[in-house]
Amino acid sequence: MGFTLHKVSDYGTSNYIVARTSIQIIELLQPIQLEKEKDERICELFFMKIQPRLIRCYEISNKIKSDIEKIDSDLKEKGIKTQSAGRVVEVPHVMQLNEDVETYLYNAKSVLRDLAGLFDIFFDKKFDHSRYNDILKWARKYFSKEHPISKFIEANQPWLKDIVQRRNAVEHPGGYSGHLYIKNIQFVDDKENPHFVPPTWNLNENQATPIHNDLQVILRNLLEFSEILFVLILQTLESPFPLRFYEIPEEERKEEAPVRFGVTIDIENFKIKKET
Repeated sequence: MGFTLHKVSDYGTSNYIVARTSIQIIELLQPIQLEKEKDERICELFFMKIQPRLIRCYEISNKIKSDIEKIDSDLKEKGIKTQSAGRVVEVPHVMQLNEDVETYLYNAKSVLRDLAGLFDIFFDKKFDHSRYNDILKWARKYFSKEHPISKFIEANQPWLKDIVQRRNAVEHPGGYSGHLYIKNIQFVDDKENPHFVPPTWNLNENQATPIHNDLQVILRNLLEFSEILFVLILQTLESPFPLRFYEIPEEERKEEAPVRFGVTIDIENFKIKKET
């Protein structure tokens, strides 16, 4: 099986997202021996769709985090700036925060929609949306309620639903998903401890949480959900010899291509099968 890796971003395989959506996919597919057409569709899905969207989320989350750290560093060095003899406080802002958050959510939701294409490739079931509650209903009927794929999707429902709702609230403010409130840096005029609060967001009346932390968590969740779902699907396929999928500890991953999952022939089970 041969593949051509086309460069779709300024990042190489030393970037963990690129490695785990390209090299890792190729290595996991090699012993499976799928039809060439399926191999190509899978690689196109991860290389050309999911990877660029995850990289865009990666860039946005890093930019916002970096901007906040710079502002925090300036405040520690220079203190709070004021005008009009101290009566007016200059509140720093993260530039283009709203636009960046909206772009992030667009790409995050698109990753989930694109990832649903795996069910079409492997099981001839098309989902042209990112509603994993519908996918969960199908999985429970197609596999079973106790199947690893069904249980995995069920366990991830809260944050999957949250991403879709936040993006829908941006696209249709006041609609079915309600409103997404985004607040830039806020000044807290506390006499004993005047300070700034990093940007926050909240969906409807939910508690506001720091944006920069949440974006990092969502990105990690998206990547891990994508790769684990792929491995679980591969485990449902028949193979000419037993395979063992394994996770590589983070400290043992190669710097030039830090993939997380690998696959090998399950020698012990293979021997048992041959003897019987």
